[in-house]
Amino acid sequence: MNLSKILELLVQQHASNLDYDFPQSFSPFLKTNNLPAESDAKVLEDLSKDVSDALRLITSDMESLIATHLQLKNIQDHLLHVDADIKTAMPPIERLPTEMLMQVFKEATSEMGDALDMRWEPFVISRVCHKWRVVATEQCPDIWFKFMLEWPSWDDMKDLITLLSLVLSRGAERSLEFNFEAAGGNDVSECESEKNSEEGSSDEDDNDEEIYARRPSYYSRDDGVTE
Repeated sequence: MNLSKILELLVQQHASNLDYDFPQSFSPFLKTNNLPAESDAKVLEDLSKDVSDALRLITSDMESLIATHLQLKNIQDHLLHVDADIKTAMPPIERLPTEMLMQVFKEATSEMGDALDMRWEPFVISRVCHKWRVVATEQCPDIWFKFMLEWPSWDDMKDLITLLSLVLSRGAERSLEFNFEAAGGNDVSECESEKNSEEGSSDEDDNDEEIYARRPSYYSRDDGVTE
């Protein structure tokens, strides 16, 4: 017999106690301090004994069920802890094929970000765990080749060249694509770069910002750059 059936029988065993009720004829005594007659008192005394016996039995069964529940709860907590450890050691995303994980990384880094900011998505992804770092830095160049460079952030950089070289090396042989944003907030778009290239070079007296503004935003990677 399974547990559900046993519990059902237990409830049925005590369900007959629902037939016990306070006699309506004695209701007036609930509102006064008067005692019922001796014959009526005997009826209430007999009823009281039956109700007390029923209460004792159902209380005993409930205490047993509560104790059983606590024991089962302890076992459940133990199993939940073991299950959590297993899932931590073997998270579903860690079991994804490398090709699928690379696609997830590409979707998460679809927008152009600042390559000089350690909060840039490729940097964040590569710091999650060892596997993600290997895939992101060695097998997924598509998340590193497209970015922007914000001039205002250069002042806070301790080793700008090293960081930029790191980004370039992780992009492997992909053609570089980036926007350069100067201090004034002006950036170089693809169309502007092509237009400027067609018009020719500026005068030698042009200032640095004008020179940068005429640089194309697409470059071929220098094969000599390494991490």
